[in-house]
Amino acid sequence: MKKFNFKGIICGFMAGVMVTAAIPVLAYNGTKTISAAFKNIKIYIDGAELTPRDASGNVLEPFIYNGSTYLPIRAVGEAVGKSVSYDANTNSVYLGSSSNYNSSSSSATLGTKLKPYQTDGIQIISDISMGGVSYKEAVNFGSSQGSAYVYYNLSGSYNSVSGIYGSIDDEGSIGDYAVLSFYGDGILLKEFTVNGGELPKNFTLNLTGVSQLRVEGYVPNGNSVAIGLADMYFK
Repeated sequence: MKKFNFKGIICGFMAGVMVTAAIPVLAYNGTKTISAAFKNIKIYIDGAELTPRDASGNVLEPFIYNGSTYLPIRAVGEAVGKSVSYDANTNSVYLGSSSNYNSSSSSATLGTKLKPYQTDGIQIISDISMGGVSYKEAVNFGSSQGSAYVYYNLSGSYNSVSGIYGSIDDEGSIGDYAVLSFYGDGILLKEFTVNGGELPKNFTLNLTGVSQLRVEGYVPNGNSVAIGLADMYFK
């Protein structure tokens, strides 16, 4: 994938709400009202059109302010294979693995990291590499055909989980695929297809009221893709 050129573009946060020509935005340590121009701006990544959406699936529209085009940074970051995190303590946005951050933020800012209380068929929990980026204490489901599982005890104490999933470097075959599924108390919450050789992607799931989270990595017959699951933070 070609590197996305951010030159001349300022990426800004856009809330998943209806906005008008005059909208309040965060600036410095206070707020101000700006007049922004909406012109049905389209975003293309390597020639493919991107429709940016928030975590709830609402379309986020880019806008122009003082001659600069503002884009939803999370949607664009994910489209070019970069995870996006926000440190509220320092008002900083990070693109890429949190394992590479030189930030003083505590884990409380990102959330809580939990270890699975049970595993079934997974290869190992260790350091892995996805898309050339190293991730520590990640789940390696391995590339063996069939299903492998990890279980987390949430006790209904968390509302969401965020993390990064993808194909582990140098394990499995490019062009093959596997499936990563998340179950909350036995109900399917979300399912992702993991293609061999693709760049990792980040995700956020609603866990309100969930007591047990079960994550399944499934490699269909005839395929060989090692699924990795990293930087999981529960809030």
